[in-house]
Amino acid sequence: MIYHFMQPLLKQSLKPYEITNKKEEVIGSIQRFYQNKLQRWIDFFVDGFFLHIKVHGKDSAIKVQAIQDFTLIKDRWEIHESNQIHILKDITKIKTNPRYSFFYKGKEYLIYKDYLDKFIRIKEVHSNKIISEFEYKTITPPRKVSITILDPVLDLYLSSCLYTLISIKY
Repeated sequence: MIYHFMQPLLKQSLKPYEITNKKEEVIGSIQRFYQNKLQRWIDFFVDGFFLHIKVHGKDSAIKVQAIQDFTLIKDRWEIHESNQIHILKDITKIKTNPRYSFFYKGKEYLIYKDYLDKFIRIKEVHSNKIISEFEYKTITPPRKVSITILDPVLDLYLSSCLYTLISIKY
């Protein structure tokens, strides 16, 4: 399944942007948020210091919510999905090749982007199988983005949340 959305021009934008399917039907939205005004002011001066994402379904209910833990060295998020909390950790060693480890339902997934590659991929660590791909269709902002779900182990809402975190961060 292939889905699309447009990333906003400004990374700090709080405007929700719609996720559409092949038929251009809106099936959800993604929105960045801050937990309080202090976080917004700090993030205004230090870009990317606080990064929280909400993904809404077709009925505007929150499907997935990512809340960043306050750490100064390595980034870490709690991913809230239907009363369960999953952990996304930064394991990047070289900034040009970001790598994130995600634990979901007893399995470990690697989210990665290679240098000068327009794809961000999620793969299962043990089987080395690619689960989904995030592709930049346009280079200049606002960017048109497509998400291809190759294996429905991770649903669209969770995948789009993870991809949005990585794409805003890098």
